[in-house]
Amino acid sequence: MEKYIESLEELNLGKRINGGSCGRIYEFGERQLFKEFESDYCDLGDSINFEFYQVISYLSELKGMPFIVRGKDVFRSTNDVFGYSMDKILALDFSKVSDDIYVNDILSGFSLLSEDIRCLSDNYVKTEDVGGDNILFNGFMYLIDLDLSLVDRRYVPDELYDRTMGNVFNAIKSKLLGDNIPNDKDLDGRYLDYLVSLKNICSDALGREVMSIGDMKKGYQKTYNN
Repeated sequence: MEKYIESLEELNLGKRINGGSCGRIYEFGERQLFKEFESDYCDLGDSINFEFYQVISYLSELKGMPFIVRGKDVFRSTNDVFGYSMDKILALDFSKVSDDIYVNDILSGFSLLSEDIRCLSDNYVKTEDVGGDNILFNGFMYLIDLDLSLVDRRYVPDELYDRTMGNVFNAIKSKLLGDNIPNDKDLDGRYLDYLVSLKNICSDALGREVMSIGDMKKGYQKTYNN
């Protein structure tokens, strides 16, 4: 939803807690955060900035998708866009989760997120620069920081889905197996099935069921060394 203000001084922003692509993140009440855009993105008289603003607004208006974190209210004036509020998610960057985390919880989170990625793709959203830093995990899995996405109804939803899912899949696989794991191609949409098969292979290598990320890495190394 658009909200018109004259300047950010009208808002009660709290402590700065982080930074992301395009701007800085602040506390904004108990359950929300606020992303303030860098000045280079604010002038709506610039055609590139105006397209950026349109994408942010479009994402904020899409219904559902609880695991896609995007703007709720977009704050602007007549000539500038300042930033947006968003839900606060108490979660870690996926790249920083502990090796004690259960693999089945990751697979379950990925399965739920995949439904929202399908919805996002069906709405012609082409994500950019998706990786471990764009994924949060707290038992559920969330996709964040989609500000530089593009929207065009000429895009093919199935291609958009494979693009985003492939990027998330590779981030998950690298976390489960260790760094510098080559990316897989031509999975024909079987991302979750492939991860389950990797878990089974690692379980066979260990002689017991893989439970944690640490188990998965040990099983992969044993398989690789053999």
